[in-house]
Amino acid sequence: MTRFHSVVTGIFLLALLFTVGIACAADTDANLSVSKVVTSAAPYDTGQPITWTVTLLNNGPADATNISLAESMAGFTGLVDMSGVADLGTYDNTTRIWNISKLDNATSAHLTIVTVFGTAGDQTNNVDIVHLDQTSYGTSHASASIHVVSNAPEGEIANLSVSKVVTSAAPYNTGQPITWTVTLLNNGPADATNISLAESMAGFTGLVDMRGVANLGTYDNTTRIWNISKLDDATSAHLTIVTVFDKKGTQINNVDILRLDQESHGNNHAGATVVINNAAAVIPDQPLSVKLTIRPNTLNLWSKGVFTVFVTLYDRESPFPEEGKNKPRVDFASSSLTCNGADMISAGVSNKNGGILIAKFHRQDLENVTSGRGVQINCSGTLIVNGKSVDIEGSDTIRVIGEKKGVDKFISGLMKYLGLEKDDIGVTETGDGNITLSVTLNPDMFKNNGQVKKSVSTKEDASPNKNQNAANKTTGQDQNALKNNGRDKNNNGKNDDIQQSDSDNNGDRGNKNTEKGNDASQGKGNGKKDK
Repeated sequence: MTRFHSVVTGIFLLALLFTVGIACAADTDANLSVSKVVTSAAPYDTGQPITWTVTLLNNGPADATNISLAESMAGFTGLVDMSGVADLGTYDNTTRIWNISKLDNATSAHLTIVTVFGTAGDQTNNVDIVHLDQTSYGTSHASASIHVVSNAPEGEIANLSVSKVVTSAAPYNTGQPITWTVTLLNNGPADATNISLAESMAGFTGLVDMRGVANLGTYDNTTRIWNISKLDDATSAHLTIVTVFDKKGTQINNVDILRLDQESHGNNHAGATVVINNAAAVIPDQPLSVKLTIRPNTLNLWSKGVFTVFVTLYDRESPFPEEGKNKPRVDFASSSLTCNGADMISAGVSNKNGGILIAKFHRQDLENVTSGRGVQINCSGTLIVNGKSVDIEGSDTIRVIGEKKGVDKFISGLMKYLGLEKDDIGVTETGDGNITLSVTLNPDMFKNNGQVKKSVSTKEDASPNKNQNAANKTTGQDQNALKNNGRDKNNNGKNDDIQQSDSDNNGDRGNKNTEKGNDASQGKGNGKKDK
């Protein structure tokens, strides 16, 4: 009996302790519930105040202390103004936080929010309980929604839309500039005034530099605000942003329309995204080193003619694309090759050894080449073979005779043109680098023999005035006979005797024959020079 009594007593004590524990725990709970309603009557128009009421109820059993609730703007578009007043605690219109130090059991508190919208559309107002000292099992989130309609006259509506794109070409690497373009379009019908847009860095990591330039209005690189005083109907404005990142990963660039004087029903937000890679080491392009062979391997710079450069196109790992066994196609019009200042004048292709370019150059075009053995000739240029452009360079060692550079090259050309001997030209160079060139010309070398013959044959019959006119004419025509000087110089004496004899016996016929002979000589001389 005593044992049974002890068991019953123990069970009773345990039950009593459990009940007291539950009661004590229940006394520390404060079950808060939040709700929100729109207390303004519909319709909800742009530019008109709209009232929302937030109610916080404490269902107990304990009092609630140090409570914080947060208002959210995430569901708003085109918000012009938002302010609030609480009947208990304090509400901060900047942070939009409602703080209550104590809310007694079975009581409530109220927050009145007033908003004004400049944009028509759906608007949602959210509120959340973010903190309290007690445990709460109630509703911690509430929201209410309305549809705002436009009551603005047509002249007060400027539908702005903002967009953003990345205009730099991928890949996007660290340390490299990336360009973004923001476009603001006014779809009207009214002109838009006093517009402000804000660039956001919230989606950036590892940003090193960010700068912008606007084609309309002003952009502040410190505040990242783009202000436009006026954007006409049916026009657009552009903002170019350049960024540099030092970290790889996803980068998001956002922009928002903050304000404008008119009502807008367009898109107020835009964003664009890039993925940054680690930048690879930059290796500058190097010309392809090719095998060159110059022929002849002995060049006389004092002689006319050309020299030939053989370029092996396919050697080891060639960058030029191959087309089977077909001869390489070289785009000569777009290709270039220069050897010590001499430019390629013609070229061909051989199929030997897989493909060899055969390029020809004028010897006299070579520059800064000294005479001697083992003279290196350097060649470089760009060849387009089978549709691919490749920069090349190469050299060959040859023997050079007759160094010719600077004034020597000029004198060589002058002697060939005038048919002069080496002793006919003198060169004097002063200490200050000035060069004086003197040329000795023999007038007999430049006589027009046909005119001389004609003058002799008519000498006896001509009056003094006529003789003077004939002499003047002969002098003028003598100056036009310079190109025939090579032959005239060698045959001058002989021609004088023959022409004098002919003028005594048959002046007219001899005169015609002589003129014909001079014309033929001139043609030959020019022809030989062209070759």
